[in-house]
Amino acid sequence: MSKIKMLLDVVNEVKKEAPEDVPNWNAELAEAKINLQNQIAKGRLLPRGVEDHPLEHFAFNYSVQRDVRAGHVMNIMKKFDPRVCCPVSAVKRSDGETLYIFDGQHRAVALALLGWKKIPVTIVETDEPAFDAEAFEIVNDSGILRAGTEEIHRCLLHRYKMGETETERVVTAHKVQEIFDHCEIDLEPKRVRKSPGKCGPNKHYFSHFDYAYKGIKMAGEAGLLQALQALRTVYGDEEGGEINQGLFIGLMKQYQMGAEAKRLGRLPEKWMWDMLDAMKKICPSATLIHSATKKQWQHANGVGWDAPVAMGHMLREVYLLEDGTFEPSYMQNVTLKLEDGDIAPDSEAQTAFNKYVK
Repeated sequence: MSKIKMLLDVVNEVKKEAPEDVPNWNAELAEAKINLQNQIAKGRLLPRGVEDHPLEHFAFNYSVQRDVRAGHVMNIMKKFDPRVCCPVSAVKRSDGETLYIFDGQHRAVALALLGWKKIPVTIVETDEPAFDAEAFEIVNDSGILRAGTEEIHRCLLHRYKMGETETERVVTAHKVQEIFDHCEIDLEPKRVRKSPGKCGPNKHYFSHFDYAYKGIKMAGEAGLLQALQALRTVYGDEEGGEINQGLFIGLMKQYQMGAEAKRLGRLPEKWMWDMLDAMKKICPSATLIHSATKKQWQHANGVGWDAPVAMGHMLREVYLLEDGTFEPSYMQNVTLKLEDGDIAPDSEAQTAFNKYVK
């Protein structure tokens, strides 16, 4: 059975199957097409390839290629900017005109779905029977380095600086950075922190970019600001000045639960400080608390680690056990069993929660 498929046949398969596989496919495809027209109206066009060829000339060899993934095609279309669409790469045999794409399958399908009739392509002419397989392996197994969240954050900040102040992602990045700067906490990876010539100027730093963005989504600007200030005050003496990501996301979860239950207005102004002070009394090490909570969560629940939920409820249970004066937020049927004294044996939980061992 032949594993060669023409590009237009694959496009038709995607059109038929994608609406079942990708939620809101038709609406998002229509939105992507409108966005494309807006970009073209601004003069944003595809770069010139070595050659432009009609869709009918292209094919995929599925003895080599991975199966097309409609979700990935949609991701390309939703973020599509013609100016940064690289040409696909294809091989052409001497016995025909068909161009077998070995790099850019999803890009080609996206271009076809968006209405392009021709695609820019760089062509390798060879009759080596296994060239497309070799090329596919080289392209996809050569240590392609995806941009990390910190690099994306830096790019978003630059876009804001250059005047792009209406894109939500760009504005969010600016707000996150503003809050960290206000708190005098460097937002930077650990590897940068270890480089004296590259690290930020502040005593404290936070390295979990994903949590920084998740935090502002969960708790807004006010919650993010309060959590960073409270952590710097109560647990600011950690080695190296690191703001602990586990306690941070626990506070964000507490804030989120409180907001959803409309309870924040009934809490003391410094409730985050109060919860951390209670935690500090039983365990002065934020790093130990983080790892111990993971062990205790798994011991108490026998399931995988849900860091925001586990850390948020750990803060609640410790605060109440230390005679706290307000009721922190919680989810039904979630517990770490600290009150029962059932502490995870042979683990750091025995040290961090030693006071509660029965």
